[in-house]
Amino acid sequence: MTSTNSTKDFGPIASDYAFFEDHSTEAHQDLAGYAAILESICASRSNPGLVRMLDFGSGPGNFTAKFLKLLAYSKNSLSLAVVEPVDAYREQAVKSLSQYTALPIRAFAHVETCPESRLNVVLANHVFYYVPDLENTLSTLLAKLAHGGVLMTSIAGLDNTLIQIWQACFTMLGKPLPYNTSEDVQEAFEKLGVAATMQKIHYRLEFPDTAENRLSILRFLLADYLRELPSEDVVALFDPYVANSGLVSMRIQHDQLCVVKHGYPGAA
Repeated sequence: MTSTNSTKDFGPIASDYAFFEDHSTEAHQDLAGYAAILESICASRSNPGLVRMLDFGSGPGNFTAKFLKLLAYSKNSLSLAVVEPVDAYREQAVKSLSQYTALPIRAFAHVETCPESRLNVVLANHVFYYVPDLENTLSTLLAKLAHGGVLMTSIAGLDNTLIQIWQACFTMLGKPLPYNTSEDVQEAFEKLGVAATMQKIHYRLEFPDTAENRLSILRFLLADYLRELPSEDVVALFDPYVANSGLVSMRIQHDQLCVVKHGYPGAA
């Protein structure tokens, strides 16, 4: 699919993002999926040597902290770097994640300025929606992997209910979807000659059915674009998901993609 693409500033919608996190099981299900991937390929999970990890698009580090807590790497065996363009988030991530490693955390605003190499794990959790140059970014990240290293990402595709709400909203605006989806990431991998494996992640989003709560999810999804949309029409997009309990209840799925660095062009 073709995307005009743009970045997204999460600062003004931080509380709406928190509302989504508090009312969904997405993070829990993503963690379980990543753990299963690492267990299946033995990607340094029990390696007594140094584990070199990069979190691409770390945000304030909330999800990464859960990831590291789950995997329980020794503080002396984890070398961690983060890439995060928002200064405040990057600083917060370094501060909150320092408890998981005895080594200094390296932090960078952009992947182009990040010199990390021979990485065992690259994590990119729900960030490729907002990457303008997807193919080059993926190529850069893959080049940083050691042989046998793994890149893992979660990203929603066109079968995702929230992506379908995105599509409905941008159709109302008469604009193409400005963000990437799983289909775009898969296409970029194919162009790079990379074989990615995929698994479906299923989770639940439930919240009390009020107009403000619906708008909170819409602000999380649309940010400034929400101001351009007719309020009654976009709020009504949640009507099919209202349960008898007075909750908006949505069963949602997205993709989790994994690439292990061996046997493709450019592999070390």
